[in-house]
Order: sequence, then C-alpha cells, then structure tokens
Amino acid sequence: MGAQFKGREKVSKEIEGLNSKIKELLNQSTKLAGKPGKEKQVAELEHKASDLQQKVSALKEKFGLFTQTLVWELACYNRTKNRELLSSLQEFAINYTEFTYVPGLALPDLT
Repeated sequence: MGAQFKGREKVSKEIEGLNSKIKELLNQSTKLAGKPGKEKQVAELEHKASDLQQKVSALKEKFGLFTQTLVWELACYNRTKNRELLSSLQEFAINYTEFTYVPGLALPDLT
C-alpha cells in the first residue's frame, strides 16, 4: 500500500511540473504571437504545449489507476480488520462469560 501512495504522489508531482511547463510555454507563445517573423516559434511552442497536455492526460489516467488501487486495498484491509476484530470480540465475550459463570456456586446471602 505504501508503494501505491508513493507512486500516486510521484505522478501528482509530475502532473504539477508538466502543467507549469505548459503554462510557461503558452505564456512565451502569447508574448511572441504579435511579433512579425515569430510565427514558426509560436507554432513550435504551441506544439510542445500540446504534446505536454497529452502527457498530462496519460498521467491523469495513471493517477486514477493508483487511486482506484488504493481504494480497493483500503476496502480489503478494512473488511479483514473488521472481520478479525469481530471474531476477537466474540471470543473475548465467550471466554469472559465462561470465566465469570461457575455452575453451582451461589453468592452468599448478604442480609
């Protein structure tokens, strides 16, 4: 489960890094857009930004898979934990009643 958390965190950081690069590329593209002779650079910057957006989409899918796996693992853990806890409590209750009940033993009359 720890590996899933680490993988999910790594993918999240990658997404954040790529989003900042996309923003930077689009800002550069916007600055160059009105200048003559810079059309080729603008097109290249926008193409790079588009490629990075596709990578972000793929990473978001990977992030979703990590999240689904974590949800499944936590659900399995909780089911197992609850089942074992219930079994332990039932066993404790049985042992406690056996310990406290002694047949044929009467309490002394306190009056």
